[in-house]
Amino acid sequence: MTISVGDLDEASVEALAGTRDAATGFEYAERGRHPYYRWLMNTLRLLSASSLGDFRVLSASEAEGFPAVTVLGGRASLGGVVVAYEGGLFDLSLMNNAVVFVWLRAVSGAAVVEVGAEADGWPGGVHLKLAEVEVSGGRVVSVLDRRKEVVLSV
Repeated sequence: MTISVGDLDEASVEALAGTRDAATGFEYAERGRHPYYRWLMNTLRLLSASSLGDFRVLSASEAEGFPAVTVLGGRASLGGVVVAYEGGLFDLSLMNNAVVFVWLRAVSGAAVVEVGAEADGWPGGVHLKLAEVEVSGGRVVSVLDRRKEVVLSV
C-alpha cells in the first residue's frame, strides 16, 4: 500500500496501526497503546537520529564551560561530491560578543565544518549554511538553524 504525505483517512490509519516503517524504523502505534510513554520516547529517538539531525548545530556552552557548539555528523552532496562528516566541537571563545556563521564545505573530497565572524560574511564557493550562533558574555545565547534554507531553495 502506498500512502502519500498528507492527512490519512480512517482506513489508512487502521492499516498502519501496529506496523513499522521499513525505511525509518518508525512504529505506528495502535489505538489504546500502552505503555504510550515508551513508544513516544522511542519515536522521538528515531526522529532525532534521522536525517533531520544531520549537521545540526547545538550549544555546548553549559557542558564545556566556554562558548562552544557541537556540530552533529551527517552526509551531504556538495558540488556533486558526496561527503560524510563525523561531527565535532568548536570553541567560539575568540568570537565572544559576536554572531558566528557555521558552514560545511568539501575540501579535497572531505567534509569540513568552518566558522567565521558575521562581519566576514559567508564564504564564497560551494558551501552549506548550517547556523548563525550568537555568542555573548562568554556563552552561546542562541543558535539560528540555517539548514532548512538549503532544503527549501530552488
